[in-house]
Amino acid sequence: MRKLWLSLVVLVVVALALSACGGAPAASNSSAAPAGNQSAQQPEMTHDADPMSDNSYDVHFIDSTLEHHTGVIAMAEQALKESQTVALKDMAQQTMTATQKEIDWLKAYRTTNHPNAPQMKDEMDMGSMGINTDTSKSFDRRYAEAMISHHQGSIEMAKEALTKVGHDELKQFAQAMLSVEEAEVAQLQSYVK
Repeated sequence: MRKLWLSLVVLVVVALALSACGGAPAASNSSAAPAGNQSAQQPEMTHDADPMSDNSYDVHFIDSTLEHHTGVIAMAEQALKESQTVALKDMAQQTMTATQKEIDWLKAYRTTNHPNAPQMKDEMDMGSMGINTDTSKSFDRRYAEAMISHHQGSIEMAKEALTKVGHDELKQFAQAMLSVEEAEVAQLQSYVK
């Protein structure tokens, strides 16, 4: 995993160096309908320094976050069904609502700014993508552990995005995501003690 992470960092640095003589990024418009165009073949990620490029780091960040957020919603839905704790169910509902708003915004942003970009996937560690089935622990504890792990993955993604995305709108999104998920991790800690 470290080799992949290091390779990605090297690719971004090389792409930035090679495109340093290129023009300024184009302005963006962040309102549109959700994306529906997905390619069966996965492109090689070059993380082009031009944020309007369809193989830019911006697209990588958007697609990784969308995949991550799908897991957040699935786990929160499970918590609504299986938890016996009102406070945890309330937190799960708030998580679902906030996460769906972020998904909607990212899809609209991607459609407007990268309408022809194929779906990008990679091996980024996004933390746990499911709740442990070990019933020797309470469901609430298993949910909290899984969601903390999952959020820690997105916290790392957001921190990286703050230094690599090309558009200010995505930087603002990454900063907001970072703040929200750090706050949720702090709330969830009480369930793992």
